[in-house]
Amino acid sequence: MPRQHLPTNDLLFKRSLANAKHPDVTAGFIHDLLGLDVSEVHIENPYDIQVFRDSLGKGGLRPTIVDVRVRLKDRSQVIAEMQVERQSMYLERGLYYPCSRYIEDYGNPGLDTTESKYGSLNPIYSIHILDFLQFDGDSDPLRNFTLYDTLHKEFYGNRVISDTVGGLFNLTFLELGKDRQSVPEHVRYWMDFFKGRPLPESAPGYLKTAFELSEEHNLSREEAQMISDEERAEQDRIGQLEYARGEGLQEGRREGQRETALSNAQKALSAGLAVELVQQITGLDLNTIHRLKAAGFSN
Repeated sequence: MPRQHLPTNDLLFKRSLANAKHPDVTAGFIHDLLGLDVSEVHIENPYDIQVFRDSLGKGGLRPTIVDVRVRLKDRSQVIAEMQVERQSMYLERGLYYPCSRYIEDYGNPGLDTTESKYGSLNPIYSIHILDFLQFDGDSDPLRNFTLYDTLHKEFYGNRVISDTVGGLFNLTFLELGKDRQSVPEHVRYWMDFFKGRPLPESAPGYLKTAFELSEEHNLSREEAQMISDEERAEQDRIGQLEYARGEGLQEGRREGQRETALSNAQKALSAGLAVELVQQITGLDLNTIHRLKAAGFSN
């Protein structure tokens, strides 16, 4: 039986991955997506129903904010975001948030280990879980981008984590709609989790915990109601967009039909046809045809 709500929902995503009572889930997620050996995590925006309620925008929709913010033991930052609907300029937006978080550390006395304020800046990892196709060129669902010297084969900042992750700045994208067989098993588990597919017995314990945290029978009545309200508001928004798009198409067709009629009327008047006959052929009103004739579209 399919699950009623998927962990791609904002509330369930935060409840599972930013849960202060289950930092092992957050650590496992970071390890599996980035390959980092995470010994300790500090969740800077832990899930809280009151905070989530206050973050809701008009109509029950949340404004665009980072879903999960984590500080690692070595002061590195990890941010994670769930996005279910394709947007224009998403890659630019995906770069904006980690850049903003990176510079927020500048001059922070609690993070400064040198005489220079730049010593407070730390590596940042940005994870984007996408329930749509952003990179159409191949079927591989996992992408890692970093600052890398292609000539000398070294990461910017001389920080090596793995063959694909390192340096001071990293962006990881996981597209849930692509071929899950092309990624390692531990990544497939997360793809199954986000799409609501059953997890095998071989799945790690922290991922099974994430599954339990997102199951409907473990939600409070308020949480379940907030999810329903949010999803209903989202459907209303989609319906409004589809209606506006349909109206725009109809208006475009009407405008195109009128332009065709005006062009035909101009040709008919130039050929010497009577105004009344041109009106019958094109369907234009007589005042419009008289204006065309007065403008010189007749011989």
